Amino acid sequence: MEVRYRTVIEQSPLSIHVFSPDGTSLLANASWDELWNLEEGEEPEGYNIFDDEQLHATGLIPHIEEGVAGEAVTPRPLLYDPAETGRGGEPRWLQPFVYPVKDEGQRVREVTLIIEDVTERKRLEEELAYRANHDPLTGLPNRILFLERLGAALERAGRRDEAGNGAGNGAGNGADKVAVLFTDLDNFKYVNDSLGHRAGDELLIQVAGRLRGCSRSGDTVARLGGDEFVVLLEEVGSLADAVAAAEGLARELDAPFDLDGREVFATTSTGIVFGGPGEAGGSEAEGLLSSADTAMYRAKEGGKDRHAAYEVGMRARASERLGLEADLRRALEREEFVLRYQPEVDLRSGRTVGVEALVRWQHPERGLVPPSEFVPLAEETGLIVPIGRWVLGEACHKARALRGRLPGGVGGAGEVPPTIFVNLSARQFRHRGLVEEVTEALREAGLEPEALALEITESAVMGDPPEAVVTLRGLKALGVGLAVDDFGTGYSSMNYLKRFPVDHLKVDRSFVAGLGRSREDEAIVSGVVGLAHALGLGVIAEGVETESQLARLQEMGCETAQGYHFAEPLPGEALLEWLATDRERLRS
Repeated sequence: MEVRYRTVIEQSPLSIHVFSPDGTSLLANASWDELWNLEEGEEPEGYNIFDDEQLHATGLIPHIEEGVAGEAVTPRPLLYDPAETGRGGEPRWLQPFVYPVKDEGQRVREVTLIIEDVTERKRLEEELAYRANHDPLTGLPNRILFLERLGAALERAGRRDEAGNGAGNGAGNGADKVAVLFTDLDNFKYVNDSLGHRAGDELLIQVAGRLRGCSRSGDTVARLGGDEFVVLLEEVGSLADAVAAAEGLARELDAPFDLDGREVFATTSTGIVFGGPGEAGGSEAEGLLSSADTAMYRAKEGGKDRHAAYEVGMRARASERLGLEADLRRALEREEFVLRYQPEVDLRSGRTVGVEALVRWQHPERGLVPPSEFVPLAEETGLIVPIGRWVLGEACHKARALRGRLPGGVGGAGEVPPTIFVNLSARQFRHRGLVEEVTEALREAGLEPEALALEITESAVMGDPPEAVVTLRGLKALGVGLAVDDFGTGYSSMNYLKRFPVDHLKVDRSFVAGLGRSREDEAIVSGVVGLAHALGLGVIAEGVETESQLARLQEMGCETAQGYHFAEPLPGEALLEWLATDRERLRS
């Protein structure tokens, strides 16, 4: 048995050392020598384990003493650094097992120390733990770790507050609270759609680097997923301090990002929540984070590229918004969208030369939902793309139907039926398959391309002018008309405008409303009309409501106008009646 016992020990990959209760070595295998980097014969005869400096360095001696006392011990893995004893090698994690061997009288006869090198296992455990708590793309803490740190920060804030109250002054050190900044990139989907996901990932990495670089050492910057980042600020004195921090982050992101030699700008919407344990806005980490998220959406609703602080009542509004979003997702399936058509009138002849298709949502419970409530939400969620696709197809079918029911044209034979104008959202315009979708809508409806005109907002075409030129040329090649909508509200470059293959500029209604009352609006409208004519483009004025506005537009040389002065947006049958009586109105 003794021979076989020795053979098993010698061949074991585990490091094994057998010694007497006084520490005298009885048996050590080759793996033991390898573990401690010992040359053969380096361990002298009469070696005593209690004198080994390496074992002292590991912290193993107290556990060995427990074994000598008769207790079997399996302590946690211990970190051993050979440098502490002047030997070479990398630090290692060692898992010890101490087994006392007793005689019939239950006295310890010898002790067996088994050591397993678990360095690789420990490394894998640490790597898995890191991955479980960090974002793999940016290396920032993820939601799990952020909530853990936020919970700990709230506890510390509570202790500081208690200490301050205990001091008798009713306050801590003047910076007892925490703040959470919930930041979302406004144009991230545009980067992904236009430049590709690789560029999107690079943008996220650079944003993470800037946020980390401008934060204090004790702050936590985390990525929750997608383009959402969150910053935890500890020991914040006031909401004003939190707002200042949010403005600092926004300034840091103002400079352009270099994505493979291409400059990209990233604006952010940030929600701010400031407080501590037991306060409105969330006494727990999840509640505080949720409040910051709610405030971020309020910032987006306010026009993006801004921040908003959480206020009581926001959550109720956010819940209502969530319900509206759920209904909006089902609206297409339930066929709740309808189109209304607003005539566009030639100011010289009085003839209807176009109609703009406007989408409306006939909600089964809320009634007619204003576009101002659901269109921004549809843009934000991406639902505007399928909604816009439906509007395009429905408008093309309506235009074809009008031609069928007015075979001689409006007002008599030989007159061209009105062009139908369809709005394209910014997301639709950036959609890679847009040209194909327009082609398919025309084909399915059996509509000639010249009967359709597409309206794109000035901000959409100027988001990425070189890409816009390519898309506009692709659409123009189909034979459809093109108009720049809401002109004057953005920051168009004249250099690009002359390269856009468009047919019309539509003057925004906000400027038309100021005609006769505002010299600035008068100058802008007059300037747009002059610019359009210089470029060989037509002008369409939106939102005409009074006779004086109409007269002023005619004086300026504007060719076409639409608005309640002529007609409100009409249902399909009412539009047909309007067009059928066009000639009668011209005669009156």
